[in-house]
Amino acid sequence: MNYTSHLAEAGIESTVRHESAVVAGVWFRVKRMTLRQRIKLLEEIYPLYNDAEFLKAGETAIERLAAQVKTLKLQEILLRWGIESIGGLVVDGREVAAHEVSEEAPAELAAEILQRVQEAAGLTTEQEKN
Repeated sequence: MNYTSHLAEAGIESTVRHESAVVAGVWFRVKRMTLRQRIKLLEEIYPLYNDAEFLKAGETAIERLAAQVKTLKLQEILLRWGIESIGGLVVDGREVAAHEVSEEAPAELAAEILQRVQEAAGLTTEQEKN
């Protein structure tokens, strides 16, 4: 049997470039996760996700607040794992690097990037249903 990989011929890239829909002139690259990367990511976020879900069901305000903190930490981890690079984002006269997005990017842009990362990692609500 003669087997030829069509992936090499297709020129698959390990990242996908997106133009921001919320901040004009900004683009970002999101990693296409491998199976191994996805496993490592899920192993890292599972405890936080589990805790957040448990706390969301809590009756006290402090439990719900703790759930929000854990959810935000999850989002920060996903951003760190998923964003490869960013361009065109200047905050206070300084260009923001990919590893600074969670600290420096406007919330709307961070949410947009997070959505793309979740899609790339197979972690969107729609994908969870299937």
